[in-house]
Amino acid sequence: MRSLLFGLTLLALPTTALARGDEEEDDSSGDEGGGGGPAFSFNFSRDNQGELGEDAKLDEVLPAAGDIGLSFDAAPMLTYVGSIIAGGASGDGLNAYVSGYDQMIVGKYFLKPGMAARARLGLKLQSDSTTSYYDHPVDVADPDLEPADWAEASDTTTSNEFKMLLGGGLEMRRGYRRLQGIVGAEGLLGVATASSATSYGWSYDQDAADFGVIGDGTERPLAENSGLGFVFGVRGFTGVEYFVLPKISLGMEYGYALSFGMQGRGSVTTEKWDGEEEEAYNETSSGTESGRSIRADVDNGIDNVYSGGTGSVTVNFHF
Repeated sequence: MRSLLFGLTLLALPTTALARGDEEEDDSSGDEGGGGGPAFSFNFSRDNQGELGEDAKLDEVLPAAGDIGLSFDAAPMLTYVGSIIAGGASGDGLNAYVSGYDQMIVGKYFLKPGMAARARLGLKLQSDSTTSYYDHPVDVADPDLEPADWAEASDTTTSNEFKMLLGGGLEMRRGYRRLQGIVGAEGLLGVATASSATSYGWSYDQDAADFGVIGDGTERPLAENSGLGFVFGVRGFTGVEYFVLPKISLGMEYGYALSFGMQGRGSVTTEKWDGEEEEAYNETSSGTESGRSIRADVDNGIDNVYSGGTGSVTVNFHF
């Protein structure tokens, strides 16, 4: 019964509206200038109110002057969601974030709604340690010892890596409602260095020499330093953002950069055995190579600062 009454009410609404329109026309038929003016004026005002209301809502959705923005890599989230949808698949079909840029934090400060200063920080600190175990070489060379009596020795190699990329620039934006186009430029400065060191479980000493494990001039690496590398350049970028929620957007960005880089020669330290002096000593020499480069290419993050070719997918928050 209620459904029937509801349906009848809906049917009656157009009829009532038409009747009111007829009444307004009858009431105003004697006036000069016709009776359509008031109705037109009412509808026009109503449309303006709707547009103004939507624009007011957009002020709460889009970033404003003084807002701060933070951008993060959206690829892990998209890969995770894609994996769930695919029933646990790896999600390899999704394009990854620009290689290496997932190690970066991008911050923005909006000078005005259509302009923002932006800063980029990428920092990589990595230390790996590997230990290998083996029979002590001096015991192995000793004919008086059985294999069961051989001691165990171990070597430990530690590798360290440091990379940092700093960037700063300006972005301009314009668009229609929630969809915003972005274009801009930024300067980039990066530094990098790497080193490795090995500690051994047995010594270069007279026992090792007596059993023939080492001889005059025998050597082994102790440490290696890659030298200091740096790169600086300028990067132009373009992209889009769509605000899915107030102050939260999904974005895509693609960049192209011109860069200049240099790599230091570094050094290598070795341990050597002097048969005449019957002692071990360390010797440090310069590395075997250095380099420099000038490139104009699509950007690809902190690991390969300007190489490769893929766009980035970001999630952006504004406060």
